[in-house]
Amino acid sequence: MDFELYKHAVAAQFYADNGKLKDAFKEIKYCLSKDERNAEFHMILGSLYGMQKKSKKAITEFLEALTLNPNIDAHAVLGAAYLNIGQIDQAVTELTKVTVNDLNNFKVHNLLGVCFYRQKRFDDASRELILALKINPNTPDVHGFLSKIYKKQGQHERARQELEIEKKIQKKIK
Repeated sequence: MDFELYKHAVAAQFYADNGKLKDAFKEIKYCLSKDERNAEFHMILGSLYGMQKKSKKAITEFLEALTLNPNIDAHAVLGAAYLNIGQIDQAVTELTKVTVNDLNNFKVHNLLGVCFYRQKRFDDASRELILALKINPNTPDVHGFLSKIYKKQGQHERARQELEIEKKIQKKIK
């Protein structure tokens, strides 16, 4: 990537991080007009669409990035985008690809827990959330979600324990 395009890509990221999506789109579309085969540019554009909750457009960009560079780290964001539009099977497929090389990815285990919950695969959901909590045990939302799953499974004592942990962590955060 030449330095001029690199500056525009960095500017796109900066604008996105500061909530200036219109400017971010302008910068990354300029980059793509000069180098449409750059997988990183497609990843940035996909992320921008994701920020706008335009998951189908985000998926298109992430798939294009993977086509251009199969080694790019797009499976987690692609899985999240599929989850956002309710395509749970595709989300599970993409998220599972991440766990092959990265067993300690908190976000992916958390997202898989959500996917399995939506599929009513409560044992798999609780397993993924437990894995997420092994990576980051001080996440109150995950404890709360795990409590909800235990309750659905009729494990009321475990559900109560997870709610207590959630409340303790929330008190520490405040």
